[in-house]
Amino acid sequence: MASKTYSPVGIDFELASTSPVVALNTVAQSDLFRGVYVMAASAVAQFDVVSIDGDGLAIPITTTSANLGHRIGFSQVAIAASSFAPVATTGVGMLIAVAALAPIATRLFTTNTAGTLGASATTHAEIIGVTITTTNTGTATATTGIANFPHVDL
Repeated sequence: MASKTYSPVGIDFELASTSPVVALNTVAQSDLFRGVYVMAASAVAQFDVVSIDGDGLAIPITTTSANLGHRIGFSQVAIAASSFAPVATTGVGMLIAVAALAPIATRLFTTNTAGTLGASATTHAEIIGVTITTTNTGTATATTGIANFPHVDL
């Protein structure tokens, strides 16, 4: 990741910690991303798409959590349960966990795998405001994307 300027001081989209650096829900910014500082309510894998509740608690996104209307973010680092890190909510060049066979600029939906988006709409929630900029033709992997205040249209 090329982004290296962080605000507020102490926030780093590439680092998680076991104790908070700033208050939960603090807006974080880098050269490429804008996001929010969270605590993982359960383990979050690197590049997972997460659902963030009003208290700043993040979990890997599922159709159920997406349909609650929580904020959506993209973890650029693995976060152990009860640990802290910023997650991107808007920006370019972030890596996003995407299921296999997702083409560029396709509509993205939650999948049966928590934390991963895919191109299949069957019984899943559409995540509006996010797209991938690289076709994922192989297995599920982290794919470069762009997010602009992603959400579910409830």
